[in-house]
Amino acid sequence: MTTRRTRIAVTIAAAGLLVVAGCTNAKEDPVQQLTHQQAIDLAEKLVKDNVAALKPQPQLEISGRVEAPCSGSNDDQETGQVMVERSYWLRGLDIGSNDQVFQTLTGYWDANGYKVTLDDGDSTSKGRKRVARHPENDFKVSLTQGTTGELSIKAQSSCVPEAK
Repeated sequence: MTTRRTRIAVTIAAAGLLVVAGCTNAKEDPVQQLTHQQAIDLAEKLVKDNVAALKPQPQLEISGRVEAPCSGSNDDQETGQVMVERSYWLRGLDIGSNDQVFQTLTGYWDANGYKVTLDDGDSTSKGRKRVARHPENDFKVSLTQGTTGELSIKAQSSCVPEAK
């Protein structure tokens, strides 16, 4: 009788632990929370580091400095946080080398711990986009080919506190 009660008690305790573990935030921030300025600096650095892998080196022409608001789980809550984005056109590259640019950056991402999260389109598509996320800093870097063949690169942070 005591053994049966002990087994029941252990089973109930284990089930309770599973419920508690399931209700906690299992995915903690993979990195320490960055400040707004640190996110800007890292976005700029990631763009430059990625572009440094390309030969020949393109010229960077700013196309966007965006701070997109982060919203709550229902997209209707103010969080006081933003995603920092920095976008650039890659100028001075031959449109015929776009496949090589995609291959080179994908190789750079593989060698530097990024994981491709989106691969939309291919060399036969008018437009295409490839996005990679780095698990250490939770930033995304994307390479996009527009319908005219122009390439752009963007770095985007996870949510960080708004600038004060």
